[in-house]
Amino acid sequence: MTNLEYFEISTIHKEELIDPNYHFFVDRNVIPKTKDEHNQLTNSNGAVIRYLSTIETHLKELNQNINDPNIVSILKLILKELHTKGMNYSPFCQYFNIHNINYSVFIKLNEDQQISILKYMVSNYLSYRHDIYLSHGYSNIVLQVMSDNYSHKRKGNYGTNKIADILKIIGINNLLNSEDKSFNNELFFLLSDKTGKKEFKEFALENNIRLSKEGKETEKYPDALIRIGDDLFIVEQKNMKENGGGQDKQTEEITDFINKKPELQNLHYITFIDGIFFNQIDKTAQAKTLQQYTDIVSCLSKFKNNYFVNSYGFKKLMEDYYFKFTCKLVSNVMRNEYDN
Repeated sequence: MTNLEYFEISTIHKEELIDPNYHFFVDRNVIPKTKDEHNQLTNSNGAVIRYLSTIETHLKELNQNINDPNIVSILKLILKELHTKGMNYSPFCQYFNIHNINYSVFIKLNEDQQISILKYMVSNYLSYRHDIYLSHGYSNIVLQVMSDNYSHKRKGNYGTNKIADILKIIGINNLLNSEDKSFNNELFFLLSDKTGKKEFKEFALENNIRLSKEGKETEKYPDALIRIGDDLFIVEQKNMKENGGGQDKQTEEITDFINKKPELQNLHYITFIDGIFFNQIDKTAQAKTLQQYTDIVSCLSKFKNNYFVNSYGFKKLMEDYYFKFTCKLVSNVMRNEYDN
């Protein structure tokens, strides 16, 4: 099969709407299973709510100013609780976004800056949120809800793990788990995560493979290196759900990845996309998506060693190369026996 045919069968065999294994990579429980239990995060969230009520009393009933030393001392207690892991999910910290600042920026500031911001935030939070939330009832459920909402930021090694899982099922194992870790092994894969990045760079240097774009110094590592017999594959994996925003930039990047001539004769660059974004890409697409389809076909026509596939296409591609490799091994064994 040609690279265009692997692309075509990928467009026919659509991505599943839900990957049943995805949640294993991103799910994180941040609150206890019952309301009667507590952990550091729920304790800190509860403390902040109490401190806010205390400050409200000082401001409204004792007529103190937000700069009063008594209030500043309470702000410092709030600041201490905000350093608890997961407090970015709290109602108070989520309110920061209303004022064009977020928790990750806030937490990196020095203490004087943080206290200055807290004076502003607390005053506004008490005016526009605190009493509303008290009326409806504060709940630690929001901590878990926000954790779930940010789960996409924890994809981390999802892509490389998916590549590894597919290859292991076929019978291809991680080079770092082999006794002989030589690149001359005929069958292996190597991930460019923290365990294999050093070896990945070593391979790139030995074979004059660029890890940075022309004119740029920043190195960008693809996700995996695979060897099956005489063929080498460098894989860039992306999980994409839809068009728009940052996804458009990613689409350009993944097309650029296959829009180049491999440095070695039997080297192949593979863009591997999973997620329902891929389901839009076919010859019947409209407007911008049709242009993406056309760009991909153009790149594949120009560089016939490269591939653009989804989950089905990647698995099929690897299986076919593995089958060709094993057939060659069997043929060599039979030829040797015949010669002897």
